[in-house]
Amino acid sequence: MDAIREIVVNMVVHRDYRDSSASIIKIFDNRIEFFNPGKLYEGITIQDLLSGNYTSKSRNKLIARAFKETGIIERYGSGIMRVRKICKEYGVREPDFIEISNGFQVILYNEKVVDTKKLTDKDTNSDIDTNKDTNKDTNSDTNKDTNSDTNKDTNSDTNKDTNSDTDKDTNKLTEIQKIILKKIENNKNITLSELSKAFNINIRNIKNNISKLKDKGFLERVGNNKSGYWEIKQTLKDTDKDTDKDTNSDTNSDTNKDTNSDTNSDTDKDTNSDTNKDTNKLTEIQKIILKKIENNKNITLSELSKAFNINIRNTKNNISKLKDKGFLERVGNNKSGYWEIKDIKRHR
Repeated sequence: MDAIREIVVNMVVHRDYRDSSASIIKIFDNRIEFFNPGKLYEGITIQDLLSGNYTSKSRNKLIARAFKETGIIERYGSGIMRVRKICKEYGVREPDFIEISNGFQVILYNEKVVDTKKLTDKDTNSDIDTNKDTNKDTNSDTNKDTNSDTNKDTNSDTNKDTNSDTDKDTNKLTEIQKIILKKIENNKNITLSELSKAFNINIRNIKNNISKLKDKGFLERVGNNKSGYWEIKQTLKDTDKDTDKDTNSDTNSDTNKDTNSDTNSDTDKDTNSDTNKDTNKLTEIQKIILKKIENNKNITLSELSKAFNINIRNTKNNISKLKDKGFLERVGNNKSGYWEIKDIKRHR
């Protein structure tokens, strides 16, 4: 909010009031764009702004003085540097400053900046600790049995290290990332638009998850966006496939119901048919949301959002559709209430 306030103050003080066009603020999911008529004043460049190597000059001296005397402005020429400092303190991506058309644009992002050095050091230390634990486990029959699924070849240090690293990476994947990998495994030519439609979330969130899968070494794009295809670098372990089984079991269960319903009366067939139609309308992510809620009726929107690595707005949208379809209901208020699945059999 401090950065937004600073930018809006600068828009009032520095805009070119001779220009009849409006000052514009556009709010998106991942950014806010501010546009002000009037380019940078008297030859100041973007580079000058970023380096701090300039002398403050105001296009509207009376407005600037009024803001200074009322305490709205702390110091002339400090606004841009203060905005950058605030973004850095909050750990978000640095804003963009752009001269566009006959005006000046600032873009604020909500994207968190990851300290890659800290992550590298953490991963390195984690690998060392894991290798120590793995070597200890080799000497312990009890621990061998416990970790046998992960370290099948206890006589091979190389295989143990590889399995350990793979399992750690797999555990870092969110539910939606696991299903994205499964979708791509089934169709290496699937598009971002098709993935977005399958999960009922926007393309920006799909791109974000795809990017993380690439960073973790699970996925790679071969060729360009139009004629290229996806290549899975690492396949998921059996523990990851359990998630896919749970997801796909919803559809399979309904299919089996249809098969078995042939022996039932026409009335039962119609009933099952209506139920199956409703189930088929659910997206993959809606099915998993129901599964999550079934396991924890007190789960919050924030926890669901974090589990799928999507924003709360998308989570609310999917929850709303589940309510509309009669699968879900909220009992009580948002703080002390809980979720109630209306008919568990319908989504299995």
